[in-house]
Amino acid sequence: MVLTLKELEQKGLTIPLWPDAGEAIGAGRTSAYRMAKDGTFPVPVLRIGKSYRVITADLVALLSGPIDVKAIA
Repeated sequence: MVLTLKELEQKGLTIPLWPDAGEAIGAGRTSAYRMAKDGTFPVPVLRIGKSYRVITADLVALLSGPIDVKAIA
């Protein structure tokens, strides 16, 4: 089940690479872990023991789209 941005934000500071982060970017399990291992996952991945985790705020920022700095200024 793909989570909404609001659901992702409520998950805490970090979320598991799979299924939460992987599914959020449309990647399958194998692809998500391969990207994490070769450094091509679109946001930084933390390796904590045997677990792979993603900082929730980084993923939410990615999924929210680019920020137009000129529009803010």
